[in-house]
Amino acid sequence: MSTTGEEILLERKRRGLSQTEAAAEAGVSQATFCRWENGDQPRGLYQQALTNWLSSSRSKPAVQAEQAAL
Repeated sequence: MSTTGEEILLERKRRGLSQTEAAAEAGVSQATFCRWENGDQPRGLYQQALTNWLSSSRSKPAVQAEQAAL
């Protein structure tokens, strides 16, 4: 079973993003995103930022596939 940090790293790599790009999408600093990937647990608003980023990233492949079909 993968840890939250591993899941975040895998999702970022699946999307082909650098930490800086992923952090910008999540609305946090690159250092914060790096800490998440290294296993630090986000709290408060940071937890919501990560949840939002993960939720939005899961819907993007479907949108991209739909756009490619047009």
